[in-house]
Amino acid sequence: MTATGLLIVLGSVLILYGAPAYAACPPYTPDLSLVERFLRSTTLSPEQKQRIETIVRQKPPDLTGELAQLELLMKMFETALTVSIPISGPSPLTVDLRWGRYPIPDPAKIEFDMDGDGMPEWTQPGYDAASGPRSDAYRDRYTYQKEGEYQLSIRIYDRAGQVTTYRNPIRVVSLTTFDSEIQTRWTDFKDALRRGDIAAALECIHTHSRGQYHEAFSALAGTLPQTVDQVFPAIRLVSHDRSEAIYEAARTDAGLVKSFDVRFGIDVDGVWRISAF
Repeated sequence: MTATGLLIVLGSVLILYGAPAYAACPPYTPDLSLVERFLRSTTLSPEQKQRIETIVRQKPPDLTGELAQLELLMKMFETALTVSIPISGPSPLTVDLRWGRYPIPDPAKIEFDMDGDGMPEWTQPGYDAASGPRSDAYRDRYTYQKEGEYQLSIRIYDRAGQVTTYRNPIRVVSLTTFDSEIQTRWTDFKDALRRGDIAAALECIHTHSRGQYHEAFSALAGTLPQTVDQVFPAIRLVSHDRSEAIYEAARTDAGLVKSFDVRFGIDVDGVWRISAF
């Protein structure tokens, strides 16, 4: 498999890595040290290495998606346990746990303390998920029914009694709170365009979509501040699932009311951003 193909395959997995935080268009801040280690530890062609080094050095908006996927790939190599998208969102929130590798050979038992209260929701004798609430042989699944901040904790016991613990915060909010925060994201996106601040507006866009929207915003830079409210009207929530929320926007063109979808997706850093409109 090529490096590009591998990035695509891994694109749907979010690493058990850091705490998500809702904020008004929080910036995507890549961990460049991870990418640099990827360059040192992976066999790449000179052309591939040069391209990656250019992305890391210049961080152009149209290549942000590639940078995000590189960071994701390196996290995949460096951690043993991953949690699938999402790690934040409205209740009920379902997450999947996957073993990227087995960190402790032949463990005595593994405790899955999904809410971090010290009492495991289930215990397994090894890495086989057969005794857990699973959807396939390689992962465990858990649904958070109640809103709250959770410290997901997985404790692995070796045969000598030593314990290795993996932790990750999970944030579960009400649908009302989720909608309010998405609405704030949309408002801040429009405010940035009104200011003519394309860089700030792009921070509201999902990393995989920034290239196309950077090109469009740049082409319309002279007219966007005056047409923001006409082009980007108010939105209302239509539906949502684990990784995507669909909103409807309606505007009047030449006396006709037209509606279109605005889609929000959870990004590689755990932040919900605009993925398409």
